Amino acid sequence: MNAAVRNAQRLFHKWPNFLRISHSFYRCKGNKTHEIKLEDKECIVVYVLVKGLIPIGWDPFPRKFEGYEVDVRECMPIKMFFRSVGSGMLNIWSPVGTLQSPVPGQSNDLLALTAGHVFLSKDETDKNSKDNNSDAFHERKTSKGYQQIKEDSDIEIVFGNLTINGGEDIAHADVAVVQLESPLTSFETLWNELGLTREPTFDVHAEQCDDVRNGDIVMKYGETTKITLGRVKALEGAYDNRLGFIEIESYKNRVFSEPGDSGAYVYVLNKNMLLEEEKEDDSRFTEGKDAFLIGTIHGGNEDTIYCTKMIANLEGLRKFTNLMR
Repeated sequence: MNAAVRNAQRLFHKWPNFLRISHSFYRCKGNKTHEIKLEDKECIVVYVLVKGLIPIGWDPFPRKFEGYEVDVRECMPIKMFFRSVGSGMLNIWSPVGTLQSPVPGQSNDLLALTAGHVFLSKDETDKNSKDNNSDAFHERKTSKGYQQIKEDSDIEIVFGNLTINGGEDIAHADVAVVQLESPLTSFETLWNELGLTREPTFDVHAEQCDDVRNGDIVMKYGETTKITLGRVKALEGAYDNRLGFIEIESYKNRVFSEPGDSGAYVYVLNKNMLLEEEKEDDSRFTEGKDAFLIGTIHGGNEDTIYCTKMIANLEGLRKFTNLMR
């Protein structure tokens, strides 16, 4: 199914009415009526701005693609968690992004990552997605007046689509690496209030960053919503010309992420730590580690949060900067 979704994205994103694409285990019938029904059937879901609108000179979306039915649904566009950057950037009173460390593969505790779009103008990010030139680009900016970030230091930004997994796949990178004035402090919480049996131990090594599965329970710490849990619902989400996102839905009807959480690390959590989840043997959690890093918060809409894959962010840093070389 993931391969079919990727191939459909590469074809369907050219349609003028196209917004994003995903996959679902349920086919929706009766959309835009008061009698919506869900059929237990796996399908490719194409989201459009106006359902039923077929621009002149364009064909309708096919009913089937690579053996899967195509379910066309109407929705609002996704929005990045974007706010104008000011002198209070990354301030707990008015956060526009979340700084996170350590950087995978780096021992320097004065380096941190956040989302690249935090430092880009809306015109820069929009142009990258809407002019059919969505390839990743590199931008270097100078830190001026940003709290927690070293004054007059370089901010290295990578934003856009690039190839991963040896050129077999395409995913969107949205990352910035910054130099800190001082190391970030650890957060504290009452883990049992989140439904966890104890405080988890985290693994940020890059080797495991792509080992994510549908249904995984994930956790993140963001400056706006603090520590929250979510559930992976798709591995190859896409919208506009941006590809290869991990889609995350809310867990137990609690908000997973909001503006100001951009750049927050997203970890897959061992379900055996959750009080209300069925226990299972999972070979991904070894050597006493309870959670491993898979990506960072990018944006979302009412029902879905989009997470950039950490392997795409790291590949972008390797390609355009000296950080990972």
